Amino acid sequence: MSATTTTHSVNDYATATLKSNLHMERSTGSLYQDESLRADGLQGPYYGLHPLKDATSHASSTLIIRVDDVRQDLLSICALANASAPVNKLPSEILVAIFLYAQAAVDEGTSPYWHVVLLVCRRWFVVAATAPPLWREIVVGRSLNLLLTGLVRSKGLTVGVFVINRNAVPEVVETILPHVRRLHHLSFSSIHQQHKGHVASLLQQPMPALRRLQAIVEHPVTYTISLQNPSLGISLSLSRENFPALRCLVVEKIFPPPSSDSIYHQLTVLHLMDPQAREFDYQAWINIICACLNVEDLALEPPDIHSAADSDTGMIVLPRLRKLHLAGLRWFLRDVMQTITMAQIADLSIHLRGSIDDDVLREEGLSSALPQDYRTTVPIFSSVTEVHAQASQSADLFGAYGPPTVSTHSQRRRLSLRTPVTYKTRGLEGEEPEHPELLARSLRQLSVFFAAPVEVLRIDIDSYQVHCVKWRTVLDHFPLLRELSITALAHPPIAKPVLDAIKPVPASLEVVDFVCGRMVANAYQRAPCPRLRVVRICGFRATADPWDREPWNSNAPLTFHSVYECLSERVRDGQEALEELVLDLNCMDAQKWATVGQRARDCESVLVGRGLVGKVEYEERQNWPDLFTYEDV
Repeated sequence: MSATTTTHSVNDYATATLKSNLHMERSTGSLYQDESLRADGLQGPYYGLHPLKDATSHASSTLIIRVDDVRQDLLSICALANASAPVNKLPSEILVAIFLYAQAAVDEGTSPYWHVVLLVCRRWFVVAATAPPLWREIVVGRSLNLLLTGLVRSKGLTVGVFVINRNAVPEVVETILPHVRRLHHLSFSSIHQQHKGHVASLLQQPMPALRRLQAIVEHPVTYTISLQNPSLGISLSLSRENFPALRCLVVEKIFPPPSSDSIYHQLTVLHLMDPQAREFDYQAWINIICACLNVEDLALEPPDIHSAADSDTGMIVLPRLRKLHLAGLRWFLRDVMQTITMAQIADLSIHLRGSIDDDVLREEGLSSALPQDYRTTVPIFSSVTEVHAQASQSADLFGAYGPPTVSTHSQRRRLSLRTPVTYKTRGLEGEEPEHPELLARSLRQLSVFFAAPVEVLRIDIDSYQVHCVKWRTVLDHFPLLRELSITALAHPPIAKPVLDAIKPVPASLEVVDFVCGRMVANAYQRAPCPRLRVVRICGFRATADPWDREPWNSNAPLTFHSVYECLSERVRDGQEALEELVLDLNCMDAQKWATVGQRARDCESVLVGRGLVGKVEYEERQNWPDLFTYEDV
């Protein structure tokens, strides 16, 4: 149905409806009885119609209500007709708005698939091809066709260029050189060492509209440093005169030297990662930080420099700082945190790097990278209420969250910590792995939060480390803990070492030290975490593994028995019962899979019935090896 036909149908329907209503009113006598027009009545407001005797009569009110109802019906019909209008009849403004929405499907640049709208119909092609706002964000991939087309169709508007093809950098630089004054965003996702000279020459040009600059120079696997290429990075000056609008600078292996006219004073976002420059030293970092008074998001990652902080360097206050990311060796991190004073609401991310031969790092871990008074100089350490820890073969990760403040409203503050693994988790061929006491150091780094009011602790740990960790020592750092969640990764271990850590230890009782592998005598110890109310045990064994030959897993009881023993002893020790217990376990024996339901019912009836816990969630998963036999062939 065409738009013209629809409009005529709507008008005919409205006219017929109004005539029907008027005829009904006349038949009831609510209107005038004499329909003849009089000459003296051809004046406003009636223009020949019989004047109303009573403007507030019931009949007149009824007529007004019915006319209003018909008008509403007419508007609804018109809306329905407009909703079914063909797509090639939409106004150009609406089409452009739809196309812009399709472009915004990605965080950076434009969606690579938005150009399919050009293929829908001829009108869509004309609208999209002649709308300059649609060609302001240009992504350069394998071909330069889109770049050439976008520079023409944008018709003088500012443009953003995102280069994702490392091989196209020289051609892109040559193409956009006449248009540098129009750039508002320039991004190079990867710059080959052979092409860094082209980028350096481009950045010497004035760019008055540029607000965001992102550039990453590759670190090649094999590269020869020569007189033509003395270093892996680029050292160039970015002045406020050439870049008056620049507010965001994210670069890697590019070093703009600090000066009185440098752009650091006007930046709000600065990510300066691994600047490779021969004239770079620790004092350069200090000069850059001093100039970043307006920075809200700051990320610093230096090369492996060993210069210590100048003793005369005072505290640098960054009043607008909201995010700080530091990566590097332990002495650099310690010196920078001793120098910077940041607001209590700022988020902090620390990535500690180091060699396996660093004895201090191996012994102290994260504490070696923190200043002695870090609880006062870095306020978030003493205010976190939730900690997530992950101990894996590649790195130890810690995420901590603080409560929202008045200025952050509902957004929680975040503290991210990443430390290297300074031990051999598994020995190479012919070598032995590290001693279990060294493996236990992963979670020992949680001691940096001992002064914080932590109420939630979640730990993800590789299964081979579970028996090495001194769990009671770890949990003693969190006396205010209310929620504990421990998840074992990879092959499911037994849960007894974890459960033994949250129950009291009677005096003179010999217990197994899972780290040392021997019987030791202990003095009486009350159950840690007296406020504990929620416990989640995930990824551990529900049944014994008939194929396990590890000595610490021999004669291990069922997880349900260990849970019952732990909770009953906590209650006898005077602790309150848990509010919730979640057991997400693994059935290791195919012969016992048929009794999963019975184990779940027994767990709930015993633990809840005896008042040890208020609510129980029990689940098991299949996790036994698939054995091959010739009978399967």
